[in-house]
Amino acid sequence: MSKPCTCETCKGACRVKPGWMLPNDIPKMASFLGVSEEQLARKHLGVDYWMDKNDTKVVFVLAPRTEKIGPGQVYPMEPCARCLFFTDDERCAVHPAKPHECRQWIHGEKQRRIQERKQGIVRVWRRPENQEYLIRLVGYEPKLPELTPAEAASLMFH
Repeated sequence: MSKPCTCETCKGACRVKPGWMLPNDIPKMASFLGVSEEQLARKHLGVDYWMDKNDTKVVFVLAPRTEKIGPGQVYPMEPCARCLFFTDDERCAVHPAKPHECRQWIHGEKQRRIQERKQGIVRVWRRPENQEYLIRLVGYEPKLPELTPAEAASLMFH
């Protein structure tokens, strides 16, 4: 087990957006917190998503929820907010069972490498059995969030 990092880069990542989980992270975190997988998903996690530019198929993924969304809710288009498990003393409350993306964080990574890692996580969640697992855990079939007028306008100019 690695020692929790307390550098500003890592703490900054926790303040901005929780890391994505792999399906096999769910039982580990649930066990660490002493809850069922469904309780974990419905109380502590949120549903994020990925859509490739060349692919209209949305892939939903799980991550710790943020302070801005309720339990089991879908992340907004611009989800920047503090991870639920990032404590007031700026520590990870689930460090021994933290999400895959948090375990893989490397200081000073280039944006391209971060995107490649996310695409690897998406490849796992894209499998039909993993999308079904996510739906079972959260108790509903996720949909993309409604865009605010400002978000819709920003998409038109990309």
